[in-house]
Amino acid sequence: MKLTQVPHLPALSRVKEATREPVRVGLVQMHWEQDSNQHLANLNLGIELASRAGAELVCLPELTLSRYPADKKPVGTPSAIAEELEGPTMAFAKAAAEKYGVHVHASLYEASALSDGRGYNVAILVNPEGELVGYTPKTHIPVTAGYYDTR
Repeated sequence: MKLTQVPHLPALSRVKEATREPVRVGLVQMHWEQDSNQHLANLNLGIELASRAGAELVCLPELTLSRYPADKKPVGTPSAIAEELEGPTMAFAKAAAEKYGVHVHASLYEASALSDGRGYNVAILVNPEGELVGYTPKTHIPVTAGYYDTR
């Protein structure tokens, strides 16, 4: 895994001096691994590298623990692949946040009671103590030719 660091750039719209230090953000960009152990190892390595480089917040890929399904037209009931909020993605984010002492931003496909079988594409933010501090469910999902994100 490669670590790229970018220097802090001055804010173009700032009209007075900053009163706080900038927040260092780490972004983990990687391809999905079908082998779940390898996938988790890659995620952990990315979080570790970012935290060692001083990141206070590490953002993980969308639908962090699952393959992003938008390249194929869905079959069956979309919610069949959904997980509960307190499922494996949340457990991973909490453990990683505590282990590496950073805020972890992750994403999951959350099960819902929607009558059409859809779930929610949810962003979560977990603090270094392993507590959920941010939750954003997304229901408006685009559908265009070659992009079938209707789940």
